[in-house]
Amino acid sequence: MGRDNLYYDLLDAIKRGECPICSVALRTVASWMDSISYESVNDPQVRDNLRASHGFCNKHAYQWLEQRHLLGTAIIYSDVLEHINEDLQQLEYQKQDIIASVSTFITGKRISEYYGKDLAHPRRLCPACSAQAEAEEIAKEALLASFSEKEFRSAYESSLGVCILHLQSLLRSSPNKHTFQFLKSHSIKQNNILRKQLLEIIRKHDYRFRAEPITEERGADMRAIRHIAGEAGTRGLDLDATQEDHNERHR
Repeated sequence: MGRDNLYYDLLDAIKRGECPICSVALRTVASWMDSISYESVNDPQVRDNLRASHGFCNKHAYQWLEQRHLLGTAIIYSDVLEHINEDLQQLEYQKQDIIASVSTFITGKRISEYYGKDLAHPRRLCPACSAQAEAEEIAKEALLASFSEKEFRSAYESSLGVCILHLQSLLRSSPNKHTFQFLKSHSIKQNNILRKQLLEIIRKHDYRFRAEPITEERGADMRAIRHIAGEAGTRGLDLDATQEDHNERHR
């Protein structure tokens, strides 16, 4: 395969001990946010999507703030607030049904009901989540193709590899049994090494062994969390798209 920028991004992430798919996805979202703020904040399609998603999800909204897109924030969220107010104007009070009335009688708490849109659940997935999911998919395919490169495969073998969540996706997408077995055996081997390091941390917390020097187990707690949960900011995504997103992708 040709060695493009994505190949080297994946390789560099592996050498840093990061999940390469998480790393590429995080960088892609940060770059995408910069692009939206500086080039596309007034693009009609972008604005339509952001209205429908009520801006960004909780995680990506705070990432957006951290990247300090002041003007972009004002433009996007003034538009979102106007859209929310339009939805609020359409809400109508709904009289409680018999079940809700009984619940109110028993608990003493009135259940407020209304006709109209569900304000807590936007019609579209957060666009940054969509960009991140797409970046993960592209990185996954590139990573599988990169195993044909000796340098890449060697670097991967000596690392923790991808996080467990992305490992599951890679195993499902393995192009052949050889790649599947390589990923599986590599993960089992590295998981055993990491578990041994964690057990060493436990052992050295015993007062009898506290004087022993810290060796390869240093940082194993953080490595374990990153390896199982993914790099900070990549998982916890609501990747189950809304019905509208699903319908658009399958038209």
